[in-house]
Amino acid sequence: MKTGMIFYVTGNKDSKEELDSREFKSQLPSADLHRFAVNEQDVVNCWWELTAKGMHRILCGIVRVDESNNLQVSDRILRLCG
Repeated sequence: MKTGMIFYVTGNKDSKEELDSREFKSQLPSADLHRFAVNEQDVVNCWWELTAKGMHRILCGIVRVDESNNLQVSDRILRLCG
């Protein structure tokens, strides 16, 4: 079963472009694909994209980015379905 994860970015949202780099992937929970969203519409778009790419489980979590571009992943993860 393929798993995709969407992370809603809070804090320093200007650094979203930098979050797509591979160096942050090691700090994130295991998944086949990771996507980052800065607003609710981005979450919906990422959800549709992951569904179209064949992900059976799509999870959504919160990532806080501070001024030093350090990631803090929330312990709460939601499963999106519908």
